[in-house]
Amino acid sequence: MKTQQTLVTPEMASQLLLQNTGNRTVRANVVSRYSDDMKNGRWGLSHQGIAVDVNGNLIDGQHRLLAVVKSGAAVPMLVTTGLQPEIFEVIDKLSARSDADSLRMRQKNVEVFKMLASVHTGKTKPSLSALKECIAAFSPTYEALSFSSCNTKTFSSASVRTAAIIAATEKPYNTEVIAKSYSDMLHGNMDGLSISFRSLVRSVYNGTVKTTGGGAARTEMMQRFFTAFCMDNTELTKIYPTNIERIKKIVITKMDKYV
Repeated sequence: MKTQQTLVTPEMASQLLLQNTGNRTVRANVVSRYSDDMKNGRWGLSHQGIAVDVNGNLIDGQHRLLAVVKSGAAVPMLVTTGLQPEIFEVIDKLSARSDADSLRMRQKNVEVFKMLASVHTGKTKPSLSALKECIAAFSPTYEALSFSSCNTKTFSSASVRTAAIIAATEKPYNTEVIAKSYSDMLHGNMDGLSISFRSLVRSVYNGTVKTTGGGAARTEMMQRFFTAFCMDNTELTKIYPTNIERIKKIVITKMDKYV
């Protein structure tokens, strides 16, 4: 068995993939995430690389190689050759680490930054590198809002917290007001909320506003709470979702300044 650092080119990756006879089903989203990192210079050398057995068959690394081909970039990887075919049975059998594991952060907090990274990149599953960039850019605002916790999952969800962060990013001078509105809502202090905010909370309670479902429902909920946190129309009795392009612009502008 021999391992060496190699600059893997798209041509080399294509040749290795011809010997891909028994790997798992390709996950397109994983290939896209890796490819984005490679194209944007975020790919780094790690212990995970390419493995080839004594018969020349690829037994590990198909997603990385597919990403090299898709990105058109040449990236450094550790390439191990001369492995026994039986080793394929134990490669990657352990569960992959979650983003929360990698970041050593509570899953509840990671979900907020994932949502911000999704808004920024336009991808439902942003890469770990993109996630780290959002954490670095938005952590000060997250901490300034001093999110309190309670057992009300809906109002402490990633959608609501993300809305508060984006609202405070757009209007940093309003951070204390946003933090108070979040706290009042979380603890049922309706008198501390504006008329429009109270209306949104009631809509959630009576089921008029959908709080469960897929990504579209979560995004719409974030848009509605962003409207409420912005306090643009405090006397409105119905809260409509803010145009997503406005929200994207806020996040992208923040990331551009950070990067």
